[in-house]
Amino acid sequence: MVNDKEALEIIDDYVSDKTYNYAVMINGEWGCGKTYFVKNVLNKHFFEISRNVKKKERTNAIYISLYGIENLNDISSQVYVHMTKIRSDNGFIKRIQRWAKRAEPIKDLGINIAACFIPQLGPLKDVKLKKAIGSMMSMSNFIFIFDDLERCSVQINEVLGYINNFVEQSNCKVIVVANEKEIGKISSNKNLEVKYQLALCDNIKYPSQNVGATNKKEKSIDIAEIKERVKYLFSENEIYVLTKEKLIGRTILYQPDIKLVIENLIETICQDCCYYTVLKNLKELIYNILEKNECSNIRTIQFCFVFFDKIGKLKDENIKENSNKYLETLLHDIFRVAIDHKNGAKKFVFNESDFGDIGKEKNPFCTVQSFRFTYDYIYDATFCGEYIVEVLNKFVESVNERERQNNDPINILEQYWLMENDEIETAIKSLIMKLENNEYDVNKYKRILSLLYKIKDLERSLVDVNHGDARDPACGAAG
Repeated sequence: MVNDKEALEIIDDYVSDKTYNYAVMINGEWGCGKTYFVKNVLNKHFFEISRNVKKKERTNAIYISLYGIENLNDISSQVYVHMTKIRSDNGFIKRIQRWAKRAEPIKDLGINIAACFIPQLGPLKDVKLKKAIGSMMSMSNFIFIFDDLERCSVQINEVLGYINNFVEQSNCKVIVVANEKEIGKISSNKNLEVKYQLALCDNIKYPSQNVGATNKKEKSIDIAEIKERVKYLFSENEIYVLTKEKLIGRTILYQPDIKLVIENLIETICQDCCYYTVLKNLKELIYNILEKNECSNIRTIQFCFVFFDKIGKLKDENIKENSNKYLETLLHDIFRVAIDHKNGAKKFVFNESDFGDIGKEKNPFCTVQSFRFTYDYIYDATFCGEYIVEVLNKFVESVNERERQNNDPINILEQYWLMENDEIETAIKSLIMKLENNEYDVNKYKRILSLLYKIKDLERSLVDVNHGDARDPACGAAG
């Protein structure tokens, strides 16, 4: 596994290497942050390097997403648009017009890429346009980054062969970004009905007993076996492995630096967030949640931040004033539920309560504080601001009540045998003060006297429990 810093070092070595032509692949799971790394870290890195180089010697990075691409011309169009955009200084179009009149045909990848039309060129014919741009647009100062290889609809051998032209014909530096485990699955889902019919054919001999092996007495085969046959017959795995061996010289197995990702996301998408300061202070908590749940999915983190901010924009003075009482619990709940949902966990069903301690699916004895509205939004995309405000106000009140109970000297003294003498003295003084202020219901007097006598019997009392007010609380109340 390679993090951001290590990946940059490998790519720097690759860009500066002139010994032989090859491409580098950045491989990683969906959502691990490959695209985020390329767009926000690698591009920034290239830009910083180019600032210290003369304009003519600068290396420009061109990012191309292959998502949904159905033919190679679509890729050429994207490459062409990006190249002209980078080189679109004031005299560029005029130079092409001049060159178009005298340029000789050149067998170069740039000619094929120049198959698009530029409205600004006016009446130039397509042939001349190809000659002109193919001659003018040298590709030597470009680094091409092809993302989403596994989401490309073109046959894998065709798209890799096309990319190979950049490496071998034009001596370009090429970075391919992909989730290798998913390569070929888009094309494997095409024309499934025809593939299933062929897989049912008994005349095909399969090399493995596990593939296509059925009992001759049985005419039927199960769905799993049909799928295995289709996978064997139409898998692009072997084609990909052979083509990759020719093109890819080094593969970077990418694993993001989650701490760095959290910091970057907070500083970018959360800078205008209502809870920006809170998120900065809770970075370590967020990291611990992700680490505990083995989550490095950038899209999940982004989603959680957006949801958290959405709640933060609700206009209610009470929940804003008491935000310290629920923000940490809410943030933990949002991340936990989002990760569980991503991992395929079922939605927890609340009975009548809107929040409370719930048991985890895999460990019901381990409970966590959760809100109904968190599940509603993450699982069903249901967001009702008024309801969320109402629930958070109820939660704040429950927290306040719990704090009152925890700070009540009666409840504190229930653990008197575990307390130090000075702690007991402080609690009893607080108890007497509350009695003098008539803060307790008469029904609690019996419990109070019982506690004080227990303390005296253990010879740990630091006050005279025969004090008038403590002996007969009603006297103080009557006064």
